[in-house]
Amino acid sequence: MNCVEIRRAADALIDGELSGAGKLRVEEHLKYCAQCRQWVDSARRTRDTVRSRVVKPEPPGRLETRIRRALDAGRPPAQGPRG
Repeated sequence: MNCVEIRRAADALIDGELSGAGKLRVEEHLKYCAQCRQWVDSARRTRDTVRSRVVKPEPPGRLETRIRRALDAGRPPAQGPRG
């Protein structure tokens, strides 16, 4: 693999989506290419920083209860008030 291909595959590698031969080719390239290794490390740090700062919204109150009741009744859940 060359540096352009590594950078295209970096997101998949960082997210654990590469496996088998593809992952081995990327890892082999990174062993010998300091520039790509730095690039992948930087992308990994950026991803980790973004993920650590994302606030996951809480679902509206009783949403799970409304969905379960609707599923039990065999109908779509009713639209409740937002918020």
